Amino acid sequence: MLSASTMQKKILILSYSHLKSDPRVMRQIEALRGLYTVETCGLSSSEADGIVHHAIYQIPPFSLFRKIKRVLFFYFRLYDLYYWDDMRKELAATFQKNDYTAIIANDIQTLPLALLISAGKENVYFDAHEYHPKEFEDNTSWRLFHKPYVSYLCKKYIPRAAAFSTVAEGIAKQYEKFIGKKPELITNATRFHPLNPNPVNPEHIKLIHHGAAIRSRKIECMIDMANLLDKRFSMDFMLVGNDREYTDILKQRAGKNPGIRFIEPVSSSDICPFTNAYDLGIFLLPPTNFNYLHALPNKLFEFLQARLGIVVSPNPEMAAFVNTSRLGIVSSDYTPEAMADAINKLTTAQITAFKQQAHAIAQQESAEANIRRIQAIIGWISH
Repeated sequence: MLSASTMQKKILILSYSHLKSDPRVMRQIEALRGLYTVETCGLSSSEADGIVHHAIYQIPPFSLFRKIKRVLFFYFRLYDLYYWDDMRKELAATFQKNDYTAIIANDIQTLPLALLISAGKENVYFDAHEYHPKEFEDNTSWRLFHKPYVSYLCKKYIPRAAAFSTVAEGIAKQYEKFIGKKPELITNATRFHPLNPNPVNPEHIKLIHHGAAIRSRKIECMIDMANLLDKRFSMDFMLVGNDREYTDILKQRAGKNPGIRFIEPVSSSDICPFTNAYDLGIFLLPPTNFNYLHALPNKLFEFLQARLGIVVSPNPEMAAFVNTSRLGIVSSDYTPEAMADAINKLTTAQITAFKQQAHAIAQQESAEANIRRIQAIIGWISH
C-alpha cells in the first residue's frame, strides 16, 4: 500500500504534443500515476482520470516587433535569447511554485524549460524520442537554419539532465558520440494485450499499415508494393494526420485496386484489438533521415501485441527486432518490388508460425519492463 507521503510527491510531464495521441507520454503517465501525483503540460490533455493538465507555452499573437527581434536572435545565433522569451519565463516561474519532485521533459524543446522549473534540483529526466540533431536532415531548410539551433540546445542542456533515455540503440550510440553521454534505452513497447492469433485464410491474407500520413515516410512506396501483391493478399491503410492533400495523393496512387483500402482510424488504445483480425503488419520506411534509418516505432510493438506477423524494410533496428525474435521477414532493400517479392513468397504455414511466435513473446516484449525502468529512474532522481 502506498504511503500518503509518496502520493504527495508531484511529477510534472512536459511535452509539445497532444498527449492523448502520444503513446510514449501516455506510458509515462501510466507508469507513475499510481505512485505519485502526476501533472501534465502539453498541447492538449491526456484525458486520464485524476491528472491535472496545464497548457504548454505556445507562440503568442503576431507582433511585428517581436517577430523582428526573434529573427535577429535566430540569425545571429543568440539561441538562448530566442528560446527564452518573456512568456516562457513566466510559465517556468509559475511552475516553480509547485515544488515538483521530478520533471520529465519529452523532446529537446521542453528540456530548457524543465531545467529552469527545477531551479537546480537535479531532478529532470529527459526522454529523447528521436535523435534531434538530425531529426529533419532530409529537409534542406531545416538542415541549414534549424539544425544549428537544435544542436546547440542538445549540447548545452542534455548534459544537465539527471537522467536521459531514448528509443533505440543506434540513436543512443549517436547521442553518446555527440555529447559524451549515453542515454538509457526505453523502447516504444506497448502494454500487454491478452489476445490470441487468428487463423490465416490462405485465400484472403490480410495486411495492414497504420500510422501518420507523413510525406517524408514515403507511404506511396507501400502503395506501389501493395499493387504488386498476389490476389490472395489485401492491404488496408489506417492513416492519421491533417495532411489531407497527401492522403488524397495516396488514394489516387492506389487507383481502383480492390485489394487496397483506406479505413477510418481507431483510438490508440483500440489499435491492437482492432488489428488482431489481420495477418501481417507492414512497414516499408525509406531511410531518408537518421531517425528513419534507426527507427524502432510504436507500430512494430503494436503489430506484435495484435499477434501479427511483421514485414519490414531493412532499417537496422527494425530488422534486428524482427529477425532476432523470428517474427516475420525483412525485405532485401527499400524498394516496393523487393518487399512485394518477399511477401509473395510467403506460405500460409510461415505466416501462421510468425503469428504464433508473436503470441509466444507478447508478454516479455510488452511495456511492463519499460514501466519499471521509468519508475526506477523517477525513484532515483527524486530520492
